[in-house]
Amino acid sequence: MILVGYRLGLPLDAARAAWHTTGISPAMRGPMFKVLVWLRRREELTPEAFRTYWLETHAPLVKASYPGLRGYVVNAVAAPRGEAPFDGVAELVFDSRDAFVAAVRSEGGRAVSADLPTFTRESGALFVDEHVVV
Repeated sequence: MILVGYRLGLPLDAARAAWHTTGISPAMRGPMFKVLVWLRRREELTPEAFRTYWLETHAPLVKASYPGLRGYVVNAVAAPRGEAPFDGVAELVFDSRDAFVAAVRSEGGRAVSADLPTFTRESGALFVDEHVVV
């Protein structure tokens, strides 16, 4: 797991300390609406090029463009066993489903969606209820 944007503005040391002492990012405490977005890279991109574009170009766009975004984590597939069904999963956290819908429909949200075909051939979203076991 990679802390993208150091949990939306927290200094890196504070983000790491919060994550390691509680296991929960400060940005993701309390009621939340979580969306998992799975991505498949464009076939002409190497896994490294896909990851680099996602982390260095797309992730900063997400952070800057989605109003109300409380958390964003990039989970890039590192070492698949055989054929992986996707190349990565992003976790996006909002206060509510309404906040998520408003972000996606915003001008910034449209810019994020328009950027996806630059490095992905397919993507999809899952709305999930998180249950922390450990």
